[in-house]
Amino acid sequence: KLAYGMLSDAVPICGLHRKPYMVLGWGMLWGGALLLAVLPTLTLPLASTIFLCMTVSYLLADCAADAVLVALSTREAAEARGSLISTAYLIRHSVNVLANGVVAFCYNGPPSGGSFSWGLTTQQLMWIIVAFVGVLMGASLPFLHEAPPGKQLSFRRRCKQLLRLLQQAPVWRLIVALVSITTLSLVTNQAQINANAQWFHIEPLQLGLSACFQSLMMAVGMWAFKRYLLQASWRLTYAGGILGTQLFSLLYLLTIFVPLFKNGWWYVFTQVDMSLAYALTSAIGIVVIPEITVPGFEGVIYGAVTTYTNQAMNVANAINNLLLAVWPSNTNNDELKACALGRARLSASEAGASCEEVQWNMAWLTLLATATACLSLLFLPLMPSQKEEVRRLAELPRSRAAGWAMLVLLAFLVIFGTTLAVLPIFPQTACLEIAGGKGC
Repeated sequence: KLAYGMLSDAVPICGLHRKPYMVLGWGMLWGGALLLAVLPTLTLPLASTIFLCMTVSYLLADCAADAVLVALSTREAAEARGSLISTAYLIRHSVNVLANGVVAFCYNGPPSGGSFSWGLTTQQLMWIIVAFVGVLMGASLPFLHEAPPGKQLSFRRRCKQLLRLLQQAPVWRLIVALVSITTLSLVTNQAQINANAQWFHIEPLQLGLSACFQSLMMAVGMWAFKRYLLQASWRLTYAGGILGTQLFSLLYLLTIFVPLFKNGWWYVFTQVDMSLAYALTSAIGIVVIPEITVPGFEGVIYGAVTTYTNQAMNVANAINNLLLAVWPSNTNNDELKACALGRARLSASEAGASCEEVQWNMAWLTLLATATACLSLLFLPLMPSQKEEVRRLAELPRSRAAGWAMLVLLAFLVIFGTTLAVLPIFPQTACLEIAGGKGC
């Protein structure tokens, strides 16, 4: 997103910075969906390549649209700033409810190995995307007005200006806070995904409804933030989101010890509640961006902040993988089956471990992950408490050392985070514990 943001900021097409990229991105995505829809058969390599191109196209349009949204948000009155961008994400999550609902109920039949006796094929699902994207493009893009750009800066001057922005106290403090909090707060019990598969059966419909309800809760959370918390302390709101998420994650202890809670609907309930709490932290990461951006740099600032946090998620996932190795029974399918329901349950001699031992190992991992996530609260003082503090911090002298440190941190996260993300792809490295394997 950093590269896409810099591209739309610095390289106008036909004299415009945003609209051409949105047209190009959505147009290529529409073309990819159309190609998938008309192909009679889909092989895995071909489908993967087309979906990859569609993702690249989507990001091209998305980053340009994000830059437009940030620019419009800076024009809001100070007391209302953040309302527009939170409304946009409220709409986004609301439409995701519809999208996930279509997948849950229509793409859930024999062609996709689902729960129903009928269902759409992949090609038929793509026709829905072709129609939906086509209608939205025709209804919105022709009416999107963009003023011609002013004086253009050279790439070198843009890089210098970006460095000057990173030297400002509110910017580097926000980056350090978001990277640290994201890395720690997303530490979770990764073993529960495999444990659930061994202990009880989750229907495809339940997975689909879980995604649908999670989007609904994200929309509700965005609405609640806009309605009640827009002027509240960012630190307290973030703390509430973190603590709420961890409180709901502890409900997994009931799944571990009580057979009644080993079922797919309980899984759906806990995931949905966690999404409501997570929406509060997500909202903060969005509304702070208009407070630190400058005209003409909306794309790169938004892209930089999201790149920092996205790569921090990869680091958090690596920590999750390393925690899996602390108690080996948490990743051993045979030992996990010592606590399974019904005929899938194995005796202690067959599993190689007793159910009590497996339960406590899973419980300790859940508690350790929760405690680690709560450590993220220690970094909240680095985050500005509200817009007024951002303006106050902006008046402080810039720190050249902090600016260069943020660039080094960005390079490290991009290289290290991307490496962590690709390790599970290759058989030679997928066995590494940091990649989620059991050791090479």
